[in-house]
Amino acid sequence: MVGLEFSFKFKAPAKPGDPLRFRWEVIDVAWNENLKGDIVTLAGSIFNSEGTELLTSQGKALVSGDL
Repeated sequence: MVGLEFSFKFKAPAKPGDPLRFRWEVIDVAWNENLKGDIVTLAGSIFNSEGTELLTSQGKALVSGDL
């Protein structure tokens, strides 16, 4: 897997020692003939132990058996 592009939006600070929960969701998968692999579009979030969303993110990655 190769990361192609990612963006992040920080919404709140994390506190030292607070356990964090990361979540990634696959939004789309599309074959790219030129790159010989699937372009996977992702959306993600990070939450603290209280359930407050600390960060949101979006990204695209190339997934190929040839890498």
